[in-house]
Amino acid sequence: MPAGATELDADEAAGLIPKSLTTRAQLDEYESANIAEAMAWTVARQRDVLAEGFLRDLHRRMFGKVWRWAGSFRTSGKNIGIASH
Repeated sequence: MPAGATELDADEAAGLIPKSLTTRAQLDEYESANIAEAMAWTVARQRDVLAEGFLRDLHRRMFGKVWRWAGSFRTSGKNIGIASH
């Protein structure tokens, strides 16, 4: 299987907004475009970049066109050996 052709599993796909994304490469490309928009938005802001509200807004802007959970705190563990809280 070519690099990036890995299909997304059902758990990953469940949180996607664009249902047309089916492979890791497509997801990476779509996320990259969304992140580039968020970077441009961030540069134009003079804010406390460590404030929770700013960080949640930034996360929503980085992934809001891709994932339903963008801008929200995790509710499940995703890090190996580290609790989500």
